[in-house]
Amino acid sequence: MNDLNNTEQYAKEIKAWLESGKDFNAGYLLFVRFSHNRAMALQFARKGAAMASKLEYELQKILDRGVIIDAPVMPIKTVIVAQEHAQYLAASEGLILHHEKKTDLISGKINPDELPEPMKLLFDFNSEKHKLMRALHERMKLAKKDGERAEIRKELVSLDDLVSANWKLIDFFLETGKIPESAPDKDPESYKEINAARSYLSRGIKGIEKLTGEKHEKMIAELKLRYAFLIEAKADVKPATLEALQKLGIA
Repeated sequence: MNDLNNTEQYAKEIKAWLESGKDFNAGYLLFVRFSHNRAMALQFARKGAAMASKLEYELQKILDRGVIIDAPVMPIKTVIVAQEHAQYLAASEGLILHHEKKTDLISGKINPDELPEPMKLLFDFNSEKHKLMRALHERMKLAKKDGERAEIRKELVSLDDLVSANWKLIDFFLETGKIPESAPDKDPESYKEINAARSYLSRGIKGIEKLTGEKHEKMIAELKLRYAFLIEAKADVKPATLEALQKLGIA
């Protein structure tokens, strides 16, 4: 690649990051591409967002160069893992921002409270799911183990599929004025995600007595997440489940 001809484009990418919210993961991907500093890439990979100000400083230094060359640091496991994690975080951040913009766009076209009930259910449901996606995204930033990241990633993908499908139904209504046949005709408690959260609570409560140490703490965190989701979705929680959660210090 002729980097003399592409320096201007690379500079635009870095400037865009510096002028944006400066997401650490997106910035890390830029640093790996343009810095050629293997030791620093490893340091950023290990310490993460704790070095956010240093990352900004290093990217500004790269921007001040006469020539910017796209030649990623030599592939090493720590950097590769960090790259993959950063790439997914950056992608999931994009999905979440897309849903935020979609909510704002539709709110600008029509008052959500004036939507027909089936469409309002979908809109409100997507708004709640967006909050959960944001919470999961923040958890993924803090995740240290590949297995934990994989579980959160799977849940984010599932939520994105569900929310995206709902937006298509809402778009259809806005374009045609007709309510899609597959739109819900009753309270969204019938949605699989709410039922899945309830099932997870039930299974987790039954099995948590067998867990100890880190596994026990992880299950508590997962139960808290599901319970918070049900509360946000204004979904009913069985008295027996609520009592068990209270004993665990969750509810």
